[in-house]
Amino acid sequence: MTSRHLGNQAGSIPTYQSFDARWEFAHSSGETLGNIRSAFMLEFWSKQESHEGLLSA
Repeated sequence: MTSRHLGNQAGSIPTYQSFDARWEFAHSSGETLGNIRSAFMLEFWSKQESHEGLLSA
């Protein structure tokens, strides 16, 4: 639910759309929610920064 919400807000940034698939793979592989969340947030914020950089360019 959270990943879809962030994906919708991100709009046309394609990387977010693949998060659900990675979530399901990691979850079935026994990854902890904390590991998944921290990896996602690192990717999310790095994408946010590059996206904002494009907007201000």
